[in-house]
Amino acid sequence: MTDRGTLISRTSRSSMHSGWQLRRFLLLLLVLSACGPQLVATPAEGPTPTAVPTRPPYDPSAVRTVERHDLVNAASGRATIVPKLTNDLFFRRDGRIARIDVAVGDEVKQGQILARLEQTDLEYQIGLAQIDVQLAELRARNARDKKSPQLDIDIADKETDRTRLALQRLQTEQKDLLVTAPYNGRVRKISANPGSEITAYKPVATIIGSEQLIVLAEFSGAQGAHISEGQEIEFREFATDKLIFKGKVTGKAGDANPDGWIVEPVTNASTPQPKLNLGDTFKAVAVLGRATNVLTLPSATIKTIGDRHYVLLIENGNLRRVFVETGIETEGIVEIKSGLQAGQQVSEH
Repeated sequence: MTDRGTLISRTSRSSMHSGWQLRRFLLLLLVLSACGPQLVATPAEGPTPTAVPTRPPYDPSAVRTVERHDLVNAASGRATIVPKLTNDLFFRRDGRIARIDVAVGDEVKQGQILARLEQTDLEYQIGLAQIDVQLAELRARNARDKKSPQLDIDIADKETDRTRLALQRLQTEQKDLLVTAPYNGRVRKISANPGSEITAYKPVATIIGSEQLIVLAEFSGAQGAHISEGQEIEFREFATDKLIFKGKVTGKAGDANPDGWIVEPVTNASTPQPKLNLGDTFKAVAVLGRATNVLTLPSATIKTIGDRHYVLLIENGNLRRVFVETGIETEGIVEIKSGLQAGQQVSEH
């Protein structure tokens, strides 16, 4: 009895001691949690955002100012002093070329023989015909010296005429075997070789006239299309742009040179006939229009929508589209007829 009571009493004291220790542990945790640092989960901070660059409304280096200038609308080309006459020369019958008596670049005189066909038989016939003429002339002279009857004299004269006509026919035929210069000039081209067979009217040589020269002005492009007969042309040195002489268009150069115009120099008391040498070249300037003291901008600033033109006007640091009316254009500068004022600024881009 005593032992059992004693055991129960010891067990109760042990349980009470264990409970007190648990309460003390929990109290200690509470105190520590109140005094220690608070562990709170916080979201991670994101990266610092990069500033987005702002695009300026225009490039300061591409700003252009509306200014006043005198403009000349002109078409520029090249002028060359060329011969007025150029001919291809040929034989009038088939044959074998016996000789070519000139070379390219040779100066020749009118009537000079340039080439000839083989003509041995014809030369023989011409020699016989010349003898016949001489004999006929002797007979006619002898008939007159002897005071022969008039009928005999008339017969002798007719015989002379007949032999002369025969000689002329052979000499005319001989001309078909020769190529001669039709005028004073220079040989530009040789198109055949001695010993070769050639057909009638096939070119053998080309000759250019050296005495009659003309000015051939050539213009191309859109501005060149505005050239017309009567147009005034200025001729200048390429290196210095110095005015040499003026002229007027007299007509087209021909189908072989569709961009070429024939120009006649304008001469008067103050501007004598210029000295022209074959092959000389000049800068040709055709004045198509003039504008004095007009508003201008570089052509690069002009934009297009359909058939309308506009610019990007700078106002208070911003760009505004402004439609303009344009006029003549020369060397990259455009006349502004309306839409802008002097001193205003526009952007090329």
